[in-house]
Amino acid sequence: LFFVPASLLIIRNRPSDKGLFVDGLPERLDSSGVAVERTGMTLRQVMKLPVFWIYGVAPTGNQKPDVQVDYSFYKKAGDKDEYFNKTAPQSFNAMTLPPQFDLAQGHMVQTGQAVPLASFPEGEYRLEIKVNDRLGSASVTREVHFTISGS
Repeated sequence: LFFVPASLLIIRNRPSDKGLFVDGLPERLDSSGVAVERTGMTLRQVMKLPVFWIYGVAPTGNQKPDVQVDYSFYKKAGDKDEYFNKTAPQSFNAMTLPPQFDLAQGHMVQTGQAVPLASFPEGEYRLEIKVNDRLGSASVTREVHFTISGS
């Protein structure tokens, strides 16, 4: 008679043994049952994204802001920066924020922009982030300098 300790039936060695997967998603398998590599961003890449909070904006009567965020890229060309590209503006207002968003309750606008840099030629760049509070008639501009180099 062969004896198997009960603990071997209970102990799990991998999160997937309990139905848990990276990012909460089940592992993808191809038609032959082999795991397919995930595509997307690594944690290190996500941690480098420019994410920031916008606070001190003027509210509307329904406690919603009216803010637009613009991201513009400039490439260094000698001693000048030349316009390179921009993303679509991000708007945070009564039309784009969830109904429960309320500045009076301490809710804050969080924003960021994922930009695929693979299409950027090698060089030095400046990202200009402009936040425009349309209700408060105020704006602020910040810059992030970065370099694209060969791998």
